[in-house]
Amino acid sequence: MLLRLRSGSKSFLFLAVYRPPSNDISSFISEFSTLLEDIASIHLDTQSSYSNSFAATLKTFGLQQHISSSTHSSGHTLDLLITRDKMPITDFGVYEQSLSDHSAIFCKLPIVANSLPTRSVKTYRKLSSIDINAFSDDIKSSSLYSSPSSTVANYSQQLNSVLLSLLDKHAPLKTISCRANPRKPFITDEILEQKSKRSKLESIFRKDKKKNPPERQNPELRDNYLKQRKLVDRMITTAKSSYFRNMISQNHDCPKKLWGTLDSLLGRNIPKSLPSTDSPSELATSFLNFFDDKISKLCSSIPKYFNSTDPSVSSNMPKPPELSNFVPASSEEIRQLILSATFS
Repeated sequence: MLLRLRSGSKSFLFLAVYRPPSNDISSFISEFSTLLEDIASIHLDTQSSYSNSFAATLKTFGLQQHISSSTHSSGHTLDLLITRDKMPITDFGVYEQSLSDHSAIFCKLPIVANSLPTRSVKTYRKLSSIDINAFSDDIKSSSLYSSPSSTVANYSQQLNSVLLSLLDKHAPLKTISCRANPRKPFITDEILEQKSKRSKLESIFRKDKKKNPPERQNPELRDNYLKQRKLVDRMITTAKSSYFRNMISQNHDCPKKLWGTLDSLLGRNIPKSLPSTDSPSELATSFLNFFDDKISKLCSSIPKYFNSTDPSVSSNMPKPPELSNFVPASSEEIRQLILSATFS
């Protein structure tokens, strides 16, 4: 069973494999060291050539086996918990009360749970749907006309009460739940205040534009909106430049964070993918052919400066040494190169 679990920027791959005891252990170790596809029922608590070979295979791939106590009714360690040797797992063990002859294994993974995005509740009235004539008739037939209050204070309360009741009739309050988008790190409270002012001026300008023909529109409303829009754009540009300038300055000695900041600034989101293939062997062969052709093209493009037939070249000039022998890399050198590689 293969399971991939993603939590934020982290990804965990769970592989659960059962190897029947009748299978040949030596064949299993060979397959495991090649593709890490199987986990066998090897008695790791017993020193043998198989257990030593299995442990060496784990070390080669930078893996660590955590279970050291018995996991089977026969007293052997058959069930294993294998992770990368750098994964910080501190709470793990064996749960012996099991319905099977195998004990259950438990562990805690270093996963930080990300809370769901918060949602905000908003109320509004759809004022554009009000029938003006019906609304006006209701006001005329209300107590504001039939029995108005005699004092200013009482009339103010009466006006507020009557208009609210009529609004509830013609444009009742509606409640919506919407996703609360997190504020960008360079957006300040002052910018939000100016953005709110810009929205109000835009609404006034567009309402005037929709209601009146061009010759009767108020140019001052348009000028106020455009002036406020330029102010907000300038404030956002200044705050954004300052934010990314500080980020680049703070991460100048951390290339990974620096390139992440540059990608965010430039809006680059390159998908991480490999060429589609049905066979890992064909994929490896295609990579091999690609780099082989690349090296061949590079070698053919390099000019040969030394030419024995060129009369301008002295015959006494020593020939450059030939590179004919290579020192094979050790298994430990290859292992360190693989483990230190950055996978993207």
